[in-house]
Amino acid sequence: MGLMGLVVGSGLAAELDWARLEQAASRMTVDRFAELLSEVYSPDGGIIDYLQYDGPRVRVYSSTSHTGVPLAVLVFGEQNDEPPPLPVSDDPALPLKGWKIALDPGHIGGAWARLEERFFYVDRSDWVVQEGTMNLYVARLLKPELETMGAEVVLVRDSLEPVTDQRVENFLQQARDEVGAIGDSRFPDMPELFRDAVTEDAVRKRAAMRFYRTAEIAARADKLNHEIKPDLTLCIHFNATGYGDERDLYDENGLAIFIYGNVMKGEVASDEQKYFMLSKLFEQTHETEVRVAKGMQKGWQAVAGLEPAYRVKGGNMVPVDEDAYIYARNLAANRQYQGPVVFLEPYFMNNRTIYQRIQAGDYEGEKKFDHQWLPSIFREYVTAVKAGLLAYWKASVAPHRPNPGVP
Repeated sequence: MGLMGLVVGSGLAAELDWARLEQAASRMTVDRFAELLSEVYSPDGGIIDYLQYDGPRVRVYSSTSHTGVPLAVLVFGEQNDEPPPLPVSDDPALPLKGWKIALDPGHIGGAWARLEERFFYVDRSDWVVQEGTMNLYVARLLKPELETMGAEVVLVRDSLEPVTDQRVENFLQQARDEVGAIGDSRFPDMPELFRDAVTEDAVRKRAAMRFYRTAEIAARADKLNHEIKPDLTLCIHFNATGYGDERDLYDENGLAIFIYGNVMKGEVASDEQKYFMLSKLFEQTHETEVRVAKGMQKGWQAVAGLEPAYRVKGGNMVPVDEDAYIYARNLAANRQYQGPVVFLEPYFMNNRTIYQRIQAGDYEGEKKFDHQWLPSIFREYVTAVKAGLLAYWKASVAPHRPNPGVP
């Protein structure tokens, strides 16, 4: 008894196919379902209030009162039909043979960098650091390298233009409805013109976020899920730290790796969040994401020597297996992209040395930074990803070989 509904809060006319989830439930036991919810997808138990258990049947409701027609009625099976793992190549020269990898360069960059607030500089003579542009550059460098390892590689974005055909103007009315008269409520004693100015600024910012976050990620998800259909998606990003002046530089640096999970109590009130959580759960990709993420951790440690970026134990980031590098987190890309998704956030762009390395651009060999001879940061990124995937392959191939001592 599945229902079709519009994505709540996205501003897009995407449909939530609850009937598809009902079909998927028959390929999983109810015990496995409950285990994944409690350990991975809803560790704070927030989703439980929306579920009604009746043996192998679970009803999913929009509200905690369980009134109205259920969003879905999940009838579970007697065994788990797990999806096939990533192919295990027996050729050390082509460890990624049989893989289709999507590289998703985060953000947009270029003419859109200021709008999406992904740019900064310390001195006016410096190159303005645009994360979206750097993400794309890394993805372009990485693609042929992974192809030499046997993979088919597709970039979700391969230009400094958005994937979505929507623009800020498409969301102005929605933003106006959401913002209301913010100037009137916050500054009642100011002249009306001043109050209107505050409201218009808030409307524009809200509409911009709808464009570069919601619409852009949804368009990438549509392209990835229906056109590319990869075996693995790697989201390419750079990180940042600090809450001071945008021109400050810091000593902190590190690596964080995110996989999907930990949908919090306040988030599952949205039917959209419920849908994506259950959709990812039924894909049963969590174990693959963990194994790839652990391979990435080894690769990055070996190549770049990065320490953990965070040491968080709760909130919106939950460590995976108490690992200080890998976290379960409910990010838009992680939940909307189908299949295994690993989200890379290495380097703090506003670290003192990292900033210098970015300003040095791309180059062959090594250059000296703070008494260290270091390669191009973009090539180091590529080398670390390759090392991470190779570490995953070695761990995967070991059970299949009598002598796992492969190069």
